[in-house]
Amino acid sequence: MRTLASAILATLASLLVLAGSTKTSPSPPESPRHAVHLIRIDEATPAGERRRQRLVERLDRVPRLDYVMSTVAADITSTDSVDAALVCVPDRKEDIVLAGSGLMALAARRHFHHASILFASQHDPWEIGIMQKSPVMPQPITGFTFDANPVPQVLSILARSGAHVRRVGIVVDDILGPAWLQRVEALRHALPEYRFDVFRIVDDDELARCFAAPETNDVDAWILYGTPTVFRRIDWIRAELERRGKIVVYPRRTDVEAGGLMSYETREPDPYGIWARQIVLLSEGVPASEIPVEHTSSFELAINLDAAARIGLRFPPKLVKSASLVVYERRP
Repeated sequence: MRTLASAILATLASLLVLAGSTKTSPSPPESPRHAVHLIRIDEATPAGERRRQRLVERLDRVPRLDYVMSTVAADITSTDSVDAALVCVPDRKEDIVLAGSGLMALAARRHFHHASILFASQHDPWEIGIMQKSPVMPQPITGFTFDANPVPQVLSILARSGAHVRRVGIVVDDILGPAWLQRVEALRHALPEYRFDVFRIVDDDELARCFAAPETNDVDAWILYGTPTVFRRIDWIRAELERRGKIVVYPRRTDVEAGGLMSYETREPDPYGIWARQIVLLSEGVPASEIPVEHTSSFELAINLDAAARIGLRFPPKLVKSASLVVYERRP
């Protein structure tokens, strides 16, 4: 009995020693919270407020991201207005400036020499990363692109619809003009049957001179991109070029709904989700120049059959069936 009791006591002692020597694994350290200061440039309108709310919704879903966001109100179609709004905003190294267009990004760079800039831009998909490459847009900058009206695909659609196009006028803003002049050389090499001309538009007067100039009379098709001047004068452009029987490819499906011929617009991604991901990377110290420009290459065709009939075009039935928007009659 005494031997059994001694064995039990020895076993208990060894268990106690083992228990005492067991160490609890330390809890993994919490990942740090990233605090950033965001500066939005946007218009003080209900649409601008809706954009702010959508961005806040996406940012609030990001775990461990602390942010403060302020909005600089400006007329986003006017360089002077954006410059005037930014002149009093302090330039801090930790800032991230959210610029909704190339125009705003360029204005932001003039006033923010140390901050990172996230942009949104709309252009031909062959120019992915154009804003990062542009010599007029210093680093650090990144963002996303809404690609629209890819030239080869647009010309293919027009050819299938009976259009006799030889000279193509491409209307862009002055910010992207230098890069487009380089791009058009590649277009001329890839599509030698066409003549391409790039028209860099700065303001309303230059737009009017462009369409009134005798040397543009033989432009068969105009491809418009989403510049502030084009958006502001879109009704005048439609009336002027329709009067002359010209083919016009518009930057937005809403322009087709209003009476324009066609658009080949990007199927919009989640821009605020893209910005949220990029903001997290910037807050973790990744340079903007090392964050790839994100883009979409999924498109939606919008066509106006009434506008086509007025200039003698006939979109093939298969193409009409594939379009995401078909307008049959002119709006009253």
